[in-house]
Amino acid sequence: MAEDSELASVFDETRELSATETLTPEEYQAIKRAVFGDVFQGIVQAETAYFLLGRYDDGEKERRLEAIKARLDDRDGAFAYLMKDVPEAWEFWPTKFRILADRADVIVPVLEDTDGSHEWEFGVVSGPNYRPKVHVLKRGYPTEADEHDHFDALPAQFVDVLDRDGRVFRWDSEAALAAAIEKLP
Repeated sequence: MAEDSELASVFDETRELSATETLTPEEYQAIKRAVFGDVFQGIVQAETAYFLLGRYDDGEKERRLEAIKARLDDRDGAFAYLMKDVPEAWEFWPTKFRILADRADVIVPVLEDTDGSHEWEFGVVSGPNYRPKVHVLKRGYPTEADEHDHFDALPAQFVDVLDRDGRVFRWDSEAALAAAIEKLP
């Protein structure tokens, strides 16, 4: 179980990231429930914690995120999670995102396109604090034109940098995705 020191650390980080001096009693209780909940406990107790980023679309993309999470959870000592798995306890979701990203050993953006809010998340993890943890599962498309239809310049440049380091695993089918997952550290 997470120690009280972990809870104190999350309180301090929340105040710092939220730029607030104090938390209300309700905020303290919500954060305490989140930190001592099953998902956060899994994160801090795992030998390897995987934070998966991607698009929640109530469809195929979200189904793939859940399948990737399940495969990674099957690894010995591993725990994989999505942001939505941790109860809402923070007023601002960027605070929650950074608290979860700080505790991840591996951050895995699952890139199928750049539609949606996960583009902000990708911008944050491209920063120096998180970059060493990032390994990308990137969907490939048959032509360069198709690729440009699905991705804009922001992730393309960062993916190129990570690719030079061998941290981008491309897939274009469910079988190729399964093989790409196996290449993650």
